[in-house]
Amino acid sequence: MAQPIRQVLYPEVDFNDTRPYAFALTYDKVREGAGHLVLHSHKTGLIGMQVSGGYFGVELASEHMAVPVNTAVWVPPDVPHCTTQCHSCTSICLHVAPEVAKAFLPDHPVRWVVNSLTREMIRHFARVWQTTERSLTARRLASFIVQELKESPLVTDDFARYRFSARL
Repeated sequence: MAQPIRQVLYPEVDFNDTRPYAFALTYDKVREGAGHLVLHSHKTGLIGMQVSGGYFGVELASEHMAVPVNTAVWVPPDVPHCTTQCHSCTSICLHVAPEVAKAFLPDHPVRWVVNSLTREMIRHFARVWQTTERSLTARRLASFIVQELKESPLVTDDFARYRFSARL
């Protein structure tokens, strides 16, 4: 019997589900110098990704995580954090609904290695979300992004943990 050409990876995911997977979006660009927010928290989870340029990182109460271009960072709901950007960095942050964060994503901060397709989906979502006013298409795309990141490999603990690390 012939083997299928492709295998459905997430058969349990209902892409007609209209829960608000990501209900807010920030798209930041720091032109010169550095942008740094004070330590704060949200009732939502946060997925942060550098789009282009400079440096993007997330500071937590206990550590600093560099977020290179090929990675994304996850900060669960109610975890104090702040973002750091400099040298003409552009970043995207998706705010994930608390019920989705608790059901599908880790309960501690992590960094994922993001493949090119997922990265482009996030960039496309940033454009679609701003123009479709939370259409069903945008919600389906947000759902798919959450599922993709959930299955992405984690960045090892010793990679680019500190911005002045000898490994950088």
